[in-house]
Amino acid sequence: QYSVYPIIWAAGRGHSDIVHLLLQHGAKVNCSDKYGTTPLVWAARKGHLECVKYLLQMGADVDQEGANSMTALIVAVKGGYTDSVKEILKRNPNVNLTDKDGNTALMIASKEGHTEIVQDLLDAGTYVNIPDRSGDTVLIGAVRGGHVEIVRALLHKYADIDIRGQDNKTALYWAVEKGNATMVRDILQCNPDTETCTKDGETPLIKATKMRNIEIVELLLDKGAKVSAVDKKGDTPLHIAIRGRSRKLAELLLRNPKDGRLLYRPNKTGETPYNIDCSHQKSILTQIFGARHLSPTESDGDMLGYDLYSSALADILSEPTMQPPICVGLYAQWGSGKSFLLKKLEDEMKTFAGQQIEPLFQFSWLIVFLTLLLCGGLGLLLAFTVDAKLGIAVSLSLLAVLYIFFTVIYFGGRREGERWNWAWVLSTRLARHVGYLELLLKLMFVNPPELPEQTTKALPVRFLFTDYNRLSSVGGETSLAEMIATLSDACEREFGFLATRLFRVFKTEDTQGKKKWKKTCCLPSFVIFLFVLSCVVSAIALLAIFNVESANMTVNVILITVTCIVGLAFFLNCRTWWQVMDSVLNSQRKRLHNAASKLHKLKSEGFMKVLKCEVELMARMAKTIDSFTQNQTRLVVIIDGLDACEQDKVLQMLDTVRVLFSKGPFIAIFASDPHIIIKAINQNLNSVLRDSNINGHDYMRNIVHLPVFLNSRGLSNAKKLMVASTTNGDIPYADNAGLHEEVDRRVSQNSLGDMTKLGSKTALNRRDTYRRRQMQRTITRQMSFDLTKLLVTEDWFSDISPQTMRRLLNIVSVTGRLLRANQITFNWDRLASWINLTEQWPYRTSWLILHLEETEGVPDHLTLKTIYERISKNIPTTKDVEPLLEIDADIRNFEVFLSSRTPVLVARDVRTFLPCTVNLDPKLREIIADVRAARDQMNIGGLPYPTLPLHEAPARGTSLFSQPSSACSSTTSFNGPFNSGVLSPQPHSSYYSGMTGPQHPFYNR
Repeated sequence: QYSVYPIIWAAGRGHSDIVHLLLQHGAKVNCSDKYGTTPLVWAARKGHLECVKYLLQMGADVDQEGANSMTALIVAVKGGYTDSVKEILKRNPNVNLTDKDGNTALMIASKEGHTEIVQDLLDAGTYVNIPDRSGDTVLIGAVRGGHVEIVRALLHKYADIDIRGQDNKTALYWAVEKGNATMVRDILQCNPDTETCTKDGETPLIKATKMRNIEIVELLLDKGAKVSAVDKKGDTPLHIAIRGRSRKLAELLLRNPKDGRLLYRPNKTGETPYNIDCSHQKSILTQIFGARHLSPTESDGDMLGYDLYSSALADILSEPTMQPPICVGLYAQWGSGKSFLLKKLEDEMKTFAGQQIEPLFQFSWLIVFLTLLLCGGLGLLLAFTVDAKLGIAVSLSLLAVLYIFFTVIYFGGRREGERWNWAWVLSTRLARHVGYLELLLKLMFVNPPELPEQTTKALPVRFLFTDYNRLSSVGGETSLAEMIATLSDACEREFGFLATRLFRVFKTEDTQGKKKWKKTCCLPSFVIFLFVLSCVVSAIALLAIFNVESANMTVNVILITVTCIVGLAFFLNCRTWWQVMDSVLNSQRKRLHNAASKLHKLKSEGFMKVLKCEVELMARMAKTIDSFTQNQTRLVVIIDGLDACEQDKVLQMLDTVRVLFSKGPFIAIFASDPHIIIKAINQNLNSVLRDSNINGHDYMRNIVHLPVFLNSRGLSNAKKLMVASTTNGDIPYADNAGLHEEVDRRVSQNSLGDMTKLGSKTALNRRDTYRRRQMQRTITRQMSFDLTKLLVTEDWFSDISPQTMRRLLNIVSVTGRLLRANQITFNWDRLASWINLTEQWPYRTSWLILHLEETEGVPDHLTLKTIYERISKNIPTTKDVEPLLEIDADIRNFEVFLSSRTPVLVARDVRTFLPCTVNLDPKLREIIADVRAARDQMNIGGLPYPTLPLHEAPARGTSLFSQPSSACSSTTSFNGPFNSGVLSPQPHSSYYSGMTGPQHPFYNR
């Protein structure tokens, strides 16, 4: 019945003696049943080793296929019979034969986890990259089975790791899906393609993020997996991590500051990670933003240099809740590469902001109106020139064709696949043009609505820049006109020339009030426009149907009436039509150049008035268009080269910029050498300001809201000073640990709340809606903790103005980001105290820092108050002796600050914060050291003070966490690590040759 021979029965049942006897009596060793299965296959299926040996000795065919295309080797492997497999392999079978499912013996062994058999097959030379019918390779099968040793053996035999199997899944993807970090690590060592997508558009990083496997995510990121990858929904790993409320995953994904721009990238439904986080009551972005594993060998830029400055500044300036205007000062010595940083900063800001989703075509009342107007106009034209019936037929046909086309575009633009790319392109272009036309109509007929408060939904930010290269030799009023002209050109490129030029005519007047529609004669303007348009259409229709005949008296009366109405409307709007023509033909650039050419007639005051009007118009235009398009436009004015222009022009330029760009959506960025600028300001200040003890430092401090002293050496040394602490709050010390913890705990409860809820991206407030609304009228809210509440509880707060408060908030924002980017753990209370110390008393703080740089063995827990008491005798006490004392606030407040401020600042805080402190001029320490060295030389040689700066002063040793200074002498100024030494004689202010303000001979060496 089954065509089964006796030898087949005996071999299948394992009766080796019977098999041996039958073979001796002439039984055919390769006979088969009706399925083609031979005795060898039957014996190997159950692992009957003796039967297999007898059959092989008698010459059994090892490659003959039986049922389901299985060979003896395949069935032995499938059963896991190692001895039988070894015996069959001795006969050199074809190890690459497959069964009906395309599985080779190696594939089966890998799936089943038979490690020894896999090794034997690999030694026999089997192919490792043969896929089965579903496309899965041997490596994928081993990974799916979770057999680590087999995976390693296959990788050792150079199995292809990038072959896509079922559903386009690679071996790496399967390892991630199985959550096996060991296999992921082994596969990553072979440099696979980490960006291969499955049919759902998922990369291994996206899958690992969905599975919340932190270890695998970190392995993939270390291998260079792109955080910008998106799935079919447009979600990046950041969308997934923040939607899943995983702080640790989001912290890993955001450890590179460049990936911070992905927080504002929308998916296909318009959601950004930032808005997803805002929709939850508890924010995680304020806890984790900014972590970064820095490596100078990474290919994405030198993050130890100016790249980190540009990324941190771009992130702050592109923060949706940041309220301009703001003035940023990039300070560095002349020739240090500030202009390069400006270009880098501009590119970073564009990258952070330019991530808006492309709009798709939508049906609206405007589309209905435009199609009816087009079809009706064409129908009237044909009816007027050819025939009325033809006009009606053509207009109705065109209307049907247009709506069929719109329907195809509407649904096709939302379909997936390459076949519908043309529909997506047409949909986006059509939506862009319809949106622009809608904007023009809104400019003419609608009053701009109020922008929503940036708390629950952040509006996208866009930047428009001046051409800073044209300001490298500032020296006249024409350069100001050119600067504003370049900004107007940027507005025309961004908003379209027609919208920008028509705004001059149709700008909203204050008399319109807060109503939605613009009104004329107490009626909405669009109603009058539609009435006049309907009159024109009616007149054309009557002419097409009835013509002009004396018999049609009624029609003629109607035509005359309509003509009078249209003519009256046109006559009353002649001035508007003239303004439209003038605005369209004359750009803002042309108007500015005309004003500059008439400078001799306008005089300086008249020219400034023209510039002010144009700047205010530009600001109003940006705000109006933002209201209609739901965006935030920030106009960036870059001032470069002030330190290279005429000294008498510097103060004029600063005053002009302050007057022009102190209101509206402006961001002013100064890049200059502060010492040259301050010297020029001091020389040109009028007597009133000079008599009021206002100097160049005070002037610049009042103008600049965010000072950044570029110190690449400090950032490079920050890597060496990473502080490891057990919490994000207090820094434990060997001594006084309990005291510091108690003090910090009390301050945190009173001012900052729970520190663990605030975390790393506290430079920008994202969640504290109620407090931010209360304080938004006075200061720009840029931090996620209530620093103002911390400051108002102190005795020295009476000296802090809202301008100073805003400046402190900005500085803490940048410093906190740089500390996080360098993986330096810190306490926000201590950082705020340190920034206030360096901002209010930079000169005396520089003395403290210089002492810590030069003195070895200072304990970490030693308070700054103690250090100050030990060196205070060496610090000059009068401005006649040291003009730089003018840059400090009241010394009594300084001593009160060091004594009563909690938490108490200690030496370790200085070492922690100094490498990333951006508001402290590093040259102050050089000046202090140079003056002290000159004084020491005078004491030793008995010589008078030199009349010129000392260019030959001995070199000061390089500090680990500061810029190299010129000279110092710790041995003569300090009699030991903690002895104050003897106060040396100090020169009178006449030594400085009558310099005004806090000038110094070592400033301009």
